[in-house]
Amino acid sequence: MAALGLDVRPIYDRFAVSPYPLLFTWDRGAESARKPVWIIGRDGARVLGYDEVEEEYGIGRLDAGEVLGEWRMCGNELRFCLMQFSDPDAGIPLLGPARPLDAP
Repeated sequence: MAALGLDVRPIYDRFAVSPYPLLFTWDRGAESARKPVWIIGRDGARVLGYDEVEEEYGIGRLDAGEVLGEWRMCGNELRFCLMQFSDPDAGIPLLGPARPLDAP
């Protein structure tokens, strides 16, 4: 975390939680797929996490029952994801269920 820099470290400190895993599930036609996401930050229903499969950080939204219902990738640098996470009106929109990167 020391590598974050002075500009984004306060953002991390404000939203950080003890990391915990959630499974993100999405439909792939007749099947569904699941992947682990480690939640490292939270602001209400909005979460900041690390996707182990894609090896990237992302922003998501929890549905009722603490289910990760939306997920969007931000890239492999935490600092850029933190800047987007700190402003809910900027960055990656959360518009419905996420899809895998190879989905049409």
